Amino acid sequence: MLIVIQIPIFDIRKFLDKKMEPINQPNWKFIEDSDVMSKFIRSVGPIDIRKTGSKSVSENYYSKAKRGIRFLQLPAIKASDDGNEINITLRPQFRRFFFDGTVCGKYEIGFSFELKKNQLITSQSFNELFTSLSECRVKIPIPYKIKVETTLLDCGRYLAEQYLYATSHRKNIIQDHLQGVYPGFPCIYLEKLDSEIIDGNFIKDSVFVKQPKGVSIGLTKLKINNKLIKVWYSDIDPGMKTIIAREVRIAILRLNVFREALHFVFKKIEENKILPNPRSNESEELQSFFKDCFGQYLRKVPEKLADSDYETMALQIEDKLAVVNRNQLEYNLRKVIDIRGNYFNSIKEYLEKLQSSKKENLNEKEIVDNTTSGGPNIPKVPTGDTNQSKQKILFLAADPNDQDSLQITREYRAIDEQLQKGQKRDLFELLPPKLAVTVEDLIQSMNRKPEIVHFAGHGDQEGILLSDQDNHSFLMPDTALKRLFRQHKDTTRLVVLSACYSADQAETISSLGFYVIGMNSAIRDVAATGFATGLYIGLAAGKTVELSFDDAMILLEAKFPNDAAKPEIWKGGVKMEL
Repeated sequence: MLIVIQIPIFDIRKFLDKKMEPINQPNWKFIEDSDVMSKFIRSVGPIDIRKTGSKSVSENYYSKAKRGIRFLQLPAIKASDDGNEINITLRPQFRRFFFDGTVCGKYEIGFSFELKKNQLITSQSFNELFTSLSECRVKIPIPYKIKVETTLLDCGRYLAEQYLYATSHRKNIIQDHLQGVYPGFPCIYLEKLDSEIIDGNFIKDSVFVKQPKGVSIGLTKLKINNKLIKVWYSDIDPGMKTIIAREVRIAILRLNVFREALHFVFKKIEENKILPNPRSNESEELQSFFKDCFGQYLRKVPEKLADSDYETMALQIEDKLAVVNRNQLEYNLRKVIDIRGNYFNSIKEYLEKLQSSKKENLNEKEIVDNTTSGGPNIPKVPTGDTNQSKQKILFLAADPNDQDSLQITREYRAIDEQLQKGQKRDLFELLPPKLAVTVEDLIQSMNRKPEIVHFAGHGDQEGILLSDQDNHSFLMPDTALKRLFRQHKDTTRLVVLSACYSADQAETISSLGFYVIGMNSAIRDVAATGFATGLYIGLAAGKTVELSFDDAMILLEAKFPNDAAKPEIWKGGVKMEL
């Protein structure tokens, strides 16, 4: 059995100021076999050629990253499953770094272990194994700095810093600041043989496709150390050639990093962080990236799957939707960057397809099965009751360019994560977020009749700040805010104003009869996210608004005591003392 940890690294420097562009060593797009021996990445390792079996998926060169990630311990578990002693120590197989030459980088660390024939490993033991893997202590050498010690699951930021230092001129480095290089979310890839049996509970929430040629590909999510980690896995028939198994693994991991990179670039464009001038070199680099993504890596799904088209198979079950404001993104692409029409149309088609896939509720049904029976050891997922009425949660945010930048997506993800974890998660529907929200967006969004409205953004003593069409600050008058919510007072249950100095607005609109939470002074970004986390822990558990507010205050008082006096809850125009 093989387990691979993938840690994406995104390098957007070519889309920004030319002064930030990385050094050309190695030049990934133009490496020749004869030049490999002279190519390397500082503090990471030399460049090498992949073994036979990878050229069909276009990752011919990689860096041996043994210098870049050094183990201080090896993950292991010792457990008893139904009276059977299980001792597992993961053996390192490889440490590699690959870069596509434009944006997408990825560190991949492979481990292997063996089970006895027909030996069952339970979900509990597997979770213990993944936890041990995530807590594995590693050392990350960074040029011009001391070696950093951290855990495998948390090393992404340091690997991004290592890559930044290794590919930059030293004069362009600002200490402890990642300039145009960012870590992505880690994922896990599990490759097992048909004879290696995993308890069905491990994959009960997964979706999968099965090929007649002897491969089942699945996707699930696991909670590891309070983080939701995406887990891809493939079930390999014993008769399959090793070369095919390798191609499946490379294809899926490549697909994963390119999807993550594409969504990351979308976010930076939507946030006005990537806005190259039309027809500039930076704009050409950006459009070249889109060409690669939509031309080579994210092909349309054909009506009939090719036998070895594993990327296309995986694309059918990938349900991650980018958290973006489509209007702002499309405006920046078309009007500011002046992207070519064919790339713009490809992006629109891609986002529409993602939204359509999201509406199909992929995690509640099997996607496709090209055989007459389910895959080995992969049970079909029962379809839930989709007719049950759900409370809609509308997330609104504004982070205008003329204000200090906020971690808006972090607050949204915290809410989404707590809703997914909650026992009563089926009672809620988190609507697609509205970012860089304007007055027009606010009016249109409220027409969806959400029961819970959560606004994250800026506020001052005069009111909350929305965005205008140029993403500059726009003060929303209290009178207009109250007039808007008066139309929806019969459907609104709770309004959260996660913005500084929003208590006055909370008092004003709470007079309409529902709960409103506001802040009586400036609150730190991290504390606002912590408060939201606690609030939605309570709501997702089925608690009342007042008890959920208590949960939020417990978290705030424990972790951010300096901000604990700032949230207030109002109803009927009266501040509640809870």
